[in-house]
Amino acid sequence: MRTIKARPGKFEGNHSLLEAEAVYQASLDGVDAEAGSVTEDGIWIGMVIGKAFSWIISEDRNGFVSIVQRYRTKIGSAVQHPDCEARDRDFERLVEAFGLEEVSK
Repeated sequence: MRTIKARPGKFEGNHSLLEAEAVYQASLDGVDAEAGSVTEDGIWIGMVIGKAFSWIISEDRNGFVSIVQRYRTKIGSAVQHPDCEARDRDFERLVEAFGLEEVSK
């Protein structure tokens, strides 16, 4: 998914501004895991798990939001996709790389 006309702002630099904005809005309703704090650590990392996909997103102290990675969540209707294990590992690596403490999971 590409954004036809990029505009500067909170979601610039993402592959799709529309996807980034939608995932960010979903994160405002609650995330499945999060670490860090924009005000205290300068970065916040969150994991949003949807029905078909899940995302790792971040927000920096300047308010810029980035989709770090998108993963498949399910194969068919019930079977967990192997990407879920990769997602969890990647989230843990990011938390460790930034020296953050996980807030919830």
